[in-house]
Formats: sequence, structure tokens, C-alpha cells
Amino acid sequence: MRFLIGLLFLSLLSGSLYAQRDMIAECTKALNSMDDNLVFETRRCKGRLTVTNDEGTRVKEMVIYAKGYYTSHTKFVAPPRDKGTKYLRMNKGRKRLLYMYLPTAEKVIRISGHMLRQSMMGSDWSYEDALESPRLLDSYKVVEGKDVEVDGVACYEMKLKALRRSVTYQSRTLIMEKERSVPVKQEFYARGGKHLKTITFHDVKKIRNRYYPGLSIMKNHLLKNSTSRFELYDLQFDVDLPRGVFTKRFLEREG
Repeated sequence: MRFLIGLLFLSLLSGSLYAQRDMIAECTKALNSMDDNLVFETRRCKGRLTVTNDEGTRVKEMVIYAKGYYTSHTKFVAPPRDKGTKYLRMNKGRKRLLYMYLPTAEKVIRISGHMLRQSMMGSDWSYEDALESPRLLDSYKVVEGKDVEVDGVACYEMKLKALRRSVTYQSRTLIMEKERSVPVKQEFYARGGKHLKTITFHDVKKIRNRYYPGLSIMKNHLLKNSTSRFELYDLQFDVDLPRGVFTKRFLEREG
């Protein structure tokens, strides 16, 4: 009898392992589809960053040009204290670089080392967050997955583990819509399991043949009473961009 019970237990365990393996493969395929959906040849848009904390609410307006996975140029146009501040994100070989232009100093500086972990423009996003690739499969693998529903919409919930120790967030939990291949929510964790940040995605827009979240809300759990909303509007994909926009020389240009 014990032998039969043992065989039954092993059979159930084996079936569960095979089912999870199939689910991981299914989630990996879905994540690849999400990556493809969110990545574009070129993008031009406007952005609005709203930061709310104990000091009140601050709104910052910007214009964004982007190309591919890693390259972008962001120029702040409001409020007056931030007007003219610019950021350039780019790749050089295998390195991801971030430069900032401060109009008051009239010079370009590279943000690197410990500075990357600081808050970007007083928000819940760090400079490191600004450097990361939207293509998650470049940095993570799916280690667990399951079917869930969010507000009646069929989704995948998956656990992601970093492929390298150098990745800022060593694990993530991601919920994404099955049909539209867009993220719903992400949770970010440190190597020891500490919950660092949560980001939720809203206002999904259909632009040509892709779906794209127009609003993301970030909560940095290391900051007290702080939330940051990042809205994108006037979105245009696969358009011509200003010549030389992704160069340090362009950062120093006025206007």
C-alpha cells in the first residue's frame, strides 16, 4: 500500500512539474511578445511627470525622442526651474550611458556610479531606472508562472529572476495582459527579497498595430509618502527625428 501511495505521489509531482515547465515556456513566449510590442524603431512624444510627496505636488513637462531599446533624448520644458534640463541615454559598446545637461552650469555631465541610484528629478524613479532596457528577456528569465484575472481580464503572473548579479533588481513579479501584450503591474525586489518598488500601468492606447500604456505610476517603498505619475501623450511611432538628436553636442544646443 505504501508503495502504491508513493507511486501516486511521484506521479502527481511529476505532472505538476511538467505543467509548470509548460507554463514557464508559455509565459516566456508571452513576455517576448510584450517586449516586441513595447519596443519601436523611433518614438516622439510629450511627457508629464507628477511627483507627490510631503512637500506637495510638482508637475514637470518634457519632450521625448527615442530610438530602439536604449537610446533617448529628453528635454524638460516646464516648470521654469527645470526648463532646459536635458538627458541623453545611449549605448557605447556594451555600456549604457546617461548624460545630463544643466542650463545653469551650461555643461554636460555623465551620471554614473553611486549617482545612478539617486532620485531622478525628485521622483520615485532613479537614474538607473531610466537606463534600463524595456526588453526584459535581455536581463531576466521566467522561473514561475500562472494564469490570473485582473478586473475580469485574462493575464499571466510570472516571477522573473535576473540573469546576472549586476542587474539592479534581482527579481520581479510581472502581471501582463494576454490579449494585448501590455504590462499591468510590476514589483521590484532586491537580492535579499526586499520589496523596493511597485509600478502599475494604465490608459492603454492603440497606436497603429500596437498597444502602449499611456500612464505609469511608480511607488518607491524606500521613500516615505511619495508617488510619481508619468504620462505620455501625442505619441508618434516610427517617425523621423531631428538630425543628431542623440549626441552630446545636441544636448548643448539652445532651444
